[in-house]
Amino acid sequence: MFHKIIPVILFGGIHLMFLSGIVLNSFGLLYGFGFVPLLSYIFFKYTPVKFNVKEYFFTLISFGIGYVLTAQAVDFFSVTPVYASALVGMIFSFFRLKDFHFFSAAVYSGSFAGMVSDFHVEELYVVCLIIVTGGNLFYFLKENFNGIGGKLGSIGFGAMLFPILLGREKSFLNEVFDECFSINPTGELSSNKMLLFIIITSLFGTILTYWLNNKRGYGPIKASAIPAFIVAVPLQILPFSGFIALVPIVFYGASFVGMSNDRTLGWIAVIVSSVLFAIIFYFIYPYFNGYGGALGATACLSCLMGILIQKAFNCQTVGVQTKT
Repeated sequence: MFHKIIPVILFGGIHLMFLSGIVLNSFGLLYGFGFVPLLSYIFFKYTPVKFNVKEYFFTLISFGIGYVLTAQAVDFFSVTPVYASALVGMIFSFFRLKDFHFFSAAVYSGSFAGMVSDFHVEELYVVCLIIVTGGNLFYFLKENFNGIGGKLGSIGFGAMLFPILLGREKSFLNEVFDECFSINPTGELSSNKMLLFIIITSLFGTILTYWLNNKRGYGPIKASAIPAFIVAVPLQILPFSGFIALVPIVFYGASFVGMSNDRTLGWIAVIVSSVLFAIIFYFIYPYFNGYGGALGATACLSCLMGILIQKAFNCQTVGVQTKT
């Protein structure tokens, strides 16, 4: 029985850390509503954790590969975190290991943690803590909560536990938007227009990924990473600022919602989840503070809320895949 509770404790711990560390700063006491999506945990079936030494070390190494490659790409090649993570995910989505079919998923999850980059987490021992923490979270959650968007990103955020506790994370959002870009074709947008454009971008990212994932057979990682990489390319070429600079970030986060399996979230539920993601993102992204995986955690909570809404109008049991 205890082995079945472990995934709930770990996943719940990640989301509680996200709610207390980020959402609380934005919504104050209203952040308590963020606990509502966690109620959807009851609709998932849980697989007992079985420990395998070989697979365990493969997981740590795979997560570390994703983290290191993404962080180094940001630091040494001066690419945006979204570009780096999407590129790593896209490349490794074509890798298949016969003895470890979670390889590409573990690398992709590690890339989310790596979006914080070594420039923001400088100490080697902190980097090691991130990789070990994230690798362990992935290993003990790999067979559970599958089919829901944002799971891999949530694990990436959970890997930031020790940097958050040690105060080693640093903000990169101000650097990105205030120092690096100069062209702003949309000008200054009002709050209402900004929210509207974020919702539109989110819906586009979610629907495209969901369609590629479930209808075209790309699989969740390719469906998320490839379009996100394409969207991020112009930002590497032209010095955009303002809302345009925000588009790849919104699109990437929304693509995590679209990674959901259609047996877990139907079309209507995934669209609702996408809109929820956009609204939550609009209010809390200034508080991300360089946390790797924050986009994924936001997407996951939005999907969990979508499951609750879906269940309120549909008695069908949530279908959960047995593999990531």
